Amino acid sequence: IREQVGDYGDLAYEYFRINVNLDSAEFYYKKALDLAYSSGSFKINRRVAINHVGLASLYRKIYNHSEALWHLNEAEKILRRTDPNHYLFIYIYHNKGNIYKVQDDLFRTREYYEYALDFIMKNGYDYRYEFVFVYTNYIALLLELEEYDLAEQKLSDVDIERRLLNFDIEELDTYRTTSRRWRD
Repeated sequence: IREQVGDYGDLAYEYFRINVNLDSAEFYYKKALDLAYSSGSFKINRRVAINHVGLASLYRKIYNHSEALWHLNEAEKILRRTDPNHYLFIYIYHNKGNIYKVQDDLFRTREYYEYALDFIMKNGYDYRYEFVFVYTNYIALLLELEEYDLAEQKLSDVDIERRLLNFDIEELDTYRTTSRRWRD
């Protein structure tokens, strides 16, 4: 069952990110989740959380923000129980912030970007390239909120150039092209 849940999730990811067939992607994400939840022997773990995040990304893409938030919340609950330091929290918080940004709720956007950044720093993920995406969106938000002094302070607090030099280009390419990154 574990392998089948993983295979369905990988297939959903392929339809979503590579083939851009959202109906098939949604079908396989739901199939993976249904199988995991309906099996009495399957331990709900980060693989299930990953599928929730994937489905949330799909719903976000089609502007179904309430479903996207629901799936992000489910993923967050699972990870809090099973793997509280997993880097997937970066995506959960950042995506929640992005959803609130589209809804023009800048207070909540800022809150979730800050959650993501706090999580990154607390867990030593500040050398992963996800940091740059979250940090860039956070600074852009501060500028939009006209909090120029804080933006300047935050920019001076972080040595972006040093972090960029530490990125493993091969890891970045692997991350971009395969869904196996979720199984780390």
